[in-house]
Amino acid sequence: MTPTIVSGPQPCSVSLELGNFENISPAMPKHPIFPRPMMMMILCISSIKLTLKIGTTAKEVWDYLAERYSSVDGANEYQLGLELHHLRFDSGQTLTDFYNKMSNLWNHLAQFEPTWTCPTDDAAFYAYRDRSRLRHFLMALPPDYEHIRAYLLHRHPLPTLGQALAELRSEETRKKTIVYQHSQPVLATPVWAPLQPPS
Repeated sequence: MTPTIVSGPQPCSVSLELGNFENISPAMPKHPIFPRPMMMMILCISSIKLTLKIGTTAKEVWDYLAERYSSVDGANEYQLGLELHHLRFDSGQTLTDFYNKMSNLWNHLAQFEPTWTCPTDDAAFYAYRDRSRLRHFLMALPPDYEHIRAYLLHRHPLPTLGQALAELRSEETRKKTIVYQHSQPVLATPVWAPLQPPS
């Protein structure tokens, strides 16, 4: 459910005992009216409920929650960067699983990226970021992907991360096929034929 956007200092009708949250007239732009299930959930969390008072405006609730649960800080950015730095491909996972883990960290780190007002700067930054992600992804792969890593890094222009992932997945499939072929038992029986006397 998408929250309704309202504006103005309209008080929320909050009953802390009942978890009741009534609609507010649309007089507060940029501040959502909390849907009843969301407000009930917020009020069920005792650490939040105790800090709200009856008559709190939707804006005050929203600002309080944004301030309290915003994770845009240096320690969080450092932790995510550290996890990304130490993330390595594990032989027990697929390339897609590994990419999804790395992509999740990239998406969390994206909240720390600057916003650009100039479209040229914006495009240049995202192009640089995409090249950086490609390099980081390729560096985290094990040595048995070295030949395809070198091939991808020497292409001009560099492939996108999606193109590189597609080629790496093809290589992964090829390797699995080779392993499968070599793991199949081969039953060989000697063919014995009696020697013919010389004529």
